[in-house]
Amino acid sequence: MKVWHLIVLVVAVLAALILLILNSYYAPSLEEAKTLNYVGSTAENRSSLDITPENGRPPNILFFCSDPWPPYAGHSHESRQGYIVDVIREIYEPLGYDVRYVNKPWSRCISETRTGKLSALAGADVDEVPDFVFPQETIGVTRPAFFVLKETAWTYQGLDSLATIKLGMIQDYTNRMD
Repeated sequence: MKVWHLIVLVVAVLAALILLILNSYYAPSLEEAKTLNYVGSTAENRSSLDITPENGRPPNILFFCSDPWPPYAGHSHESRQGYIVDVIREIYEPLGYDVRYVNKPWSRCISETRTGKLSALAGADVDEVPDFVFPQETIGVTRPAFFVLKETAWTYQGLDSLATIKLGMIQDYTNRMD
């Protein structure tokens, strides 16, 4: 094994340990998770809400979902939740809606919005959910990017160039590589 392989492995293990520690610090408590519908969505958890039978959501409450993706859509338990969430609140709260923002894995956000359990996604791309309704005007732009070690010679040269590397990507994120 080359020395730089060992260094990369050690750095990756240390980064994983740090993320595990931070996740336990930033993750919501079990009680908060229940109120955000992360765990055991039961009538007991939602007993204080007036649930409508049509979609399983309370009336006049809009549930927007995203995985944490600052600065667009941040962590739902923080005071600064991202500018997309700010825009959503500016639009819907004056109309009398209670806007709730929750974090879940992106795939779960998509599936629960499709089934009507959630109202909408915060920060979706038309390539991710072409069957959803999108506004004509966007409120932000993001560009997929690849990052490699400085000494790495690889560069993205189209889809075929991905066959020579190991690539990690979040499930159901955009597949657009332009």
